[in-house]
Amino acid sequence: MNLMDLINILDRGKRYKAIFLTMLRSNEYVTSDFLASITGVSIRTIKKDLKNLQSEFNENQLNLKIISKKAHGYSLIISNKDLYEQIQKHFQLYQADVQSEFSKRVYLILKMLLASRKPIKIIDLQKQMLINDNNSLNRELLKVKDILKSYQLVLNYSLKGIEIKGPIYFKILLLSRDYKYFGVDVRTDIEYYDQLFIISKSKRAKIRQIIFSALVRSNISFSDVTSERFVNLIVLLHHLEDDVFYQSQLTPYPEFDYKKTREYKFVKIITNNLSEKELGFKYSVSMIEFLTHISVMSIDIYHFQECSTANYGELLDFTIEIRDELIRQISKTIFVDVSNNETLVKDLTKILLPISLKIKWGISDDVNITLYKDPRSLFSPILEESFKHITQNFMKKYTYYFSTREQQVIIGIIQGMINRIELTHRKLDIVIIAINGKLSTQQIKFNLLHYYKSYINVLSTKSLYELKSQDYDYYDYYICGKYGKNMRIPFHPILYVDETIKETEYVDSLQKVFLKSLGYDLKLPKITVEHVSKMTESYENYCATDIYNSNNTIIRVLFNLNSSKNNFKVYRFDQEYQSTDTNISSFIVLDTKVNGDFEMLKMITNIFWQIEKKPSLIQMSSEKKYSYTYFIENN
Repeated sequence: MNLMDLINILDRGKRYKAIFLTMLRSNEYVTSDFLASITGVSIRTIKKDLKNLQSEFNENQLNLKIISKKAHGYSLIISNKDLYEQIQKHFQLYQADVQSEFSKRVYLILKMLLASRKPIKIIDLQKQMLINDNNSLNRELLKVKDILKSYQLVLNYSLKGIEIKGPIYFKILLLSRDYKYFGVDVRTDIEYYDQLFIISKSKRAKIRQIIFSALVRSNISFSDVTSERFVNLIVLLHHLEDDVFYQSQLTPYPEFDYKKTREYKFVKIITNNLSEKELGFKYSVSMIEFLTHISVMSIDIYHFQECSTANYGELLDFTIEIRDELIRQISKTIFVDVSNNETLVKDLTKILLPISLKIKWGISDDVNITLYKDPRSLFSPILEESFKHITQNFMKKYTYYFSTREQQVIIGIIQGMINRIELTHRKLDIVIIAINGKLSTQQIKFNLLHYYKSYINVLSTKSLYELKSQDYDYYDYYICGKYGKNMRIPFHPILYVDETIKETEYVDSLQKVFLKSLGYDLKLPKITVEHVSKMTESYENYCATDIYNSNNTIIRVLFNLNSSKNNFKVYRFDQEYQSTDTNISSFIVLDTKVNGDFEMLKMITNIFWQIEKKPSLIQMSSEKKYSYTYFIENN
């Protein structure tokens, strides 16, 4: 059951992805009429698509079912929890986390100030939040200021109260960023704020249908989260359309030839449909320009050929400029030159094109950031920490700070490049001990040759007496049937194979056999473990990141990928140790010099990713010698 199998299936049919995502985000049955309306085909064609999609799921053994109910429609059933979570991550379907009380107050203040047409006094903010006047809200207002900076907005204090000053188009963006996603009701009890987004269910459904249908027909793509935000933006503009401020220039980058873009055609389709008698929305030229810019910022580019001068003009030149700068920063930080990796270059171009327009606007904007606060690490902690430094350097040059979502996408692109690196390996000499006769070893021999032929130099089948009598007595590995566990076999088999297990389980078991051939121990520093009462050395020039144990203790990782030293040291504190930071149970200090060695970089990120997944691996003894295969074999 593989997410990539699903993605490949959805790419095979022109309407598969639209149908799948529509059913995925719906809590109710979806009618064939509705699916036909958003994809622009007949009901008969939709029913054929649904049948073909289910056949694809079945053929690829994906545990997905499309069920139908008379007079109700179709529904998607995903019974595998792990696959469902993978789908959520890939298609960016997260619900907002529970916010802290402080965070709730910050966003309440922000919404009140953005929606109000007049200054608000501190006492009125306190009353709205049911807090006494001892809380001056200074901390909350400082945080509000910090958020406003990303939109070139400022807090203005006067005798009349506090208000937000700055360009109206930035206020609109910030207003629409944080309202409501996928039916989650986040009404604030601030009537003048909620009224900006309230519209009848039938009208909201019609707006969604028009937008989703236009997306499918115009051959451009939004993520589900950005498409929901676009719906909110349309509703917001509808409520503000008669305001004199909204008839003026609504973009800070008038040089952009937006009418040449595919997004302009998309916006013209939806504004024409929304202007029909049934809805009666009105759109000025400046509003259409504004919506086109927002569409470019929201685009989810899948095919590299879409990034063309014909579509985006001079904006593409600027995209290439910031892409090349980001590539320089990545190469400088992880000490390998990534500029020649074609896939990485293309993928960065796709994610950076919408970001380039935000930089031209002078803002750092994205969908509601709380949607992307997943406590689980999705990538190697070495990469995540390294990217923090890349982000800081990019911020200094372009005054743009990547959002949590954008960071995850870019780190994922780098992680993908590293995953594609093929580690060189030497071929191994392996012998299968045939205690129960050579005929009984045929299945394991077949699987070894079928799945791991490129790793094998010699594969022999020998009885114990043959091994004891032959002159050649060295093999890299000895393998035996499970019954050998109960015998005193002098050759120390690395694996006792259960002949009753499935073929796929064979593959998992045998994979560990070949870790030795990858040369982790030859390329990476020697592992040493030391029990200490305190840390005495200083590590000022090291990158630092924390890995969390299930018992809430911390493993602090300090690493230098351009070091003159060559160490992998695990420091474990004695039980009686007490420090100012009592949550730290261990330190890992890595000194090495990557110096353009892609294989070394892959090995390092792999090892720390394994430790991230299973922090208990660091409960190591100073009395034993450790191989890097220890981290992978035990995960």
